[in-house]
Amino acid sequence: MRSATVPARAGALALALVLLGAACTAGDDGTSVGADVPPTDATGPVPTAPDPIDARGPAEPTSGLDLSYEVRALQRTLVDDRRPTPALGGLPAEDERRLDTWLWVPDGEGPFPLIAFSHGLAGRPEGFGQLLSTWASHGYVVAAPAFPRTNGDLPDPTAGLPDLAEQPGDVSFVIDEVLAMAGPGGELDGLVDADRIGAGGLSLGGGTTYGLVYNSCCRDERIVAAEVLAGADFPFPGDYDLSTGPPLLVAHGTLDPAIPYDTAVRIVDAAGVPTWFVTLVDGLHSMPFDDLESPYDRDVERLTTAFWDVHLAGRADRLGDFEAAADWLVDRGRTSRRRLAIRGGSNGGLLVAACLTRRPDLYAAVVCDVPLTDMMR
Repeated sequence: MRSATVPARAGALALALVLLGAACTAGDDGTSVGADVPPTDATGPVPTAPDPIDARGPAEPTSGLDLSYEVRALQRTLVDDRRPTPALGGLPAEDERRLDTWLWVPDGEGPFPLIAFSHGLAGRPEGFGQLLSTWASHGYVVAAPAFPRTNGDLPDPTAGLPDLAEQPGDVSFVIDEVLAMAGPGGELDGLVDADRIGAGGLSLGGGTTYGLVYNSCCRDERIVAAEVLAGADFPFPGDYDLSTGPPLLVAHGTLDPAIPYDTAVRIVDAAGVPTWFVTLVDGLHSMPFDDLESPYDRDVERLTTAFWDVHLAGRADRLGDFEAAADWLVDRGRTSRRRLAIRGGSNGGLLVAACLTRRPDLYAAVVCDVPLTDMMR
């Protein structure tokens, strides 16, 4: 995922912001994945650990907000001595779980929301340094562990797949430790807001996020927003329930060779939680999101940050942001006004109805499902 700018390509990006009401039904139980073995995300050499100070300079603000922080990148080893690590892939069993964890911290006055990010099979946290530091530069503390049996430094990460069931617990433990670090006298004293925690992940890490947020096996009630990038709802011991829960962003490429795009469509169609569905037309698996260069780099950075701004930080103007997103698609040549349609249901129906009233010239079609448009105020 890397380029300074994104070339304007008409029709290259299809974006659907699906704002679903609570009355939607769940449908499929979400235990099939469309692929027997989760894909690896080792698409190139594993980058070295980030420097202590991010030297890229301030990032471009999103959501119309004048936010731009310098970012500190830290690496810490967190040890959970209450849970063992199994013998897998030729590695011996251990009585504890060691989680090498990367932290990206905005250099400013907190508290900031916290985002826990999960890498994919054979991936590494530092392989997502650009995206995660972009989030941090917009006012988020980001924590990303390297899972002890599926990370890219291991001789055979695929052999560690049975340890997937433990990874949501690893993320919860990392959240515990970061909150402790943010306590009085801690390394991150006063920098983390314990009431605003999000979780995201790529591929197998996206599956980890689904388990952490929407599966009865490992649901962490502290999570208030989730992002799944090219992921799937892999099987966990419990049951999935996306009829209620935190808002969700799903981003997936239509040409993903590892996890079919239809997997994301099925999950979004069944979800009852407020959902943003980002379709990357002709997008592949991990490149739009990791540190390898992709034409979608800037799009992914802006859209994922905007989602956190709305649902985690609570600092965005929903109506203004929606109109700004539509203007951006037109201005960048992604579509034209005569080919731009918007859709929303329930409270999202109220949003698109307001957009139609304010900017009827901007949209060719508006689908307004069961809207809340009969209120006096």
